[in-house]
Amino acid sequence: MYKAKIATLDEFRICREAWDNLALSMRFPTVFCTWEWIHTWWEHFGAKNTLAIVFIYDDTELKGILPLFVYRTLFKGGWLTGRILSYCGTTDVYPDHLDIICASHDTEECMAAVESFLSTQYRAWDVIQLPLITEDSALASWTRTGGFPFKVGINEASVAPYIPLTEDFERYIGRLDKKTRYNVRSRRKKLYDQHRFEYVICGAGEEKEGLEAIFHLHELRAKKKGITSTFEGGKIRAFHDSLIDRVRDKGWISLSLLRNETDTIAASYNFMFGNRVFSYQKGNHPAWGQFGPGSVILHECIQDAFSRGFEEYNLLQGNEAYKYDWTLQARPLLTANIFNSTVNGRLSLGGFYLKQRIKGMVKPARKPVVAPN
Repeated sequence: MYKAKIATLDEFRICREAWDNLALSMRFPTVFCTWEWIHTWWEHFGAKNTLAIVFIYDDTELKGILPLFVYRTLFKGGWLTGRILSYCGTTDVYPDHLDIICASHDTEECMAAVESFLSTQYRAWDVIQLPLITEDSALASWTRTGGFPFKVGINEASVAPYIPLTEDFERYIGRLDKKTRYNVRSRRKKLYDQHRFEYVICGAGEEKEGLEAIFHLHELRAKKKGITSTFEGGKIRAFHDSLIDRVRDKGWISLSLLRNETDTIAASYNFMFGNRVFSYQKGNHPAWGQFGPGSVILHECIQDAFSRGFEEYNLLQGNEAYKYDWTLQARPLLTANIFNSTVNGRLSLGGFYLKQRIKGMVKPARKPVVAPN
């Protein structure tokens, strides 16, 4: 019988190999569920919170992980109050496609162990908030199971467009909208032939150069628009510096640039994990906006993913219009809220339903384009 417990800090620190083996065995492996992502997040953003990482064992063998942390809040967002459990790494650094970390064939036993643990042994919580899980994830299925012992509220948080790489690149490009194809061809010709830019993938030891370009381009864009970027600041930079140092030898990072002898006008920061490419961050120079460097570097990244034999290029969370120039496929991303029968749990449940009713009175400005998997 599988049993769950809260891991100690020492157990968390030393389980890197076993943790990553489980992450790679997931039904949908994602870099955001790896030990490196979560431990690096904890080092840079976790000091004000408490870890509550759930380890699931079969006898002495680690079979699954649900990486949670604890924070306290008073009516966050107008409804969430009390002692909250949430998925590690979800604040500040914007991961998605999250799930329980276990082999797909162990999912049922691992979720049953977690449910029993949270129902009988670890009861000192008011709400479990599981953000940015996919509609068909184990966590989403778990919260919808008949007989689930807690009240649950689920809402659609975002969508994640993705490109299946099931044919060759030329056929894929040929299926795109005619205007998209024309614009990309024209922009590539101008940037490459007239302005002597080239597409460059940062080699080993050059990753920090690519990261510096990303941050610089985001800073320029934010200044031009008079906004605050979510991808700026010393702590964010330190997190990504540390992450790159940790995973450099694993081949999980791809940083690429559009540059010539004097300028870098676009940069792309991707993760490669579980035979998928995750398009995490891009930056474009606002002074070159009329030349569309963002669409050009995205074209090159997608072509590179095809050439390397990946099965998917994932554009991650966000319903930005440009993503649908490249695909009509998208996965809904959900937030599941699990409410305990405590006073604060009941208050949060009532606030959640009130907020959903208010949102239901307002029609969305744009309906997401979502195609089946």
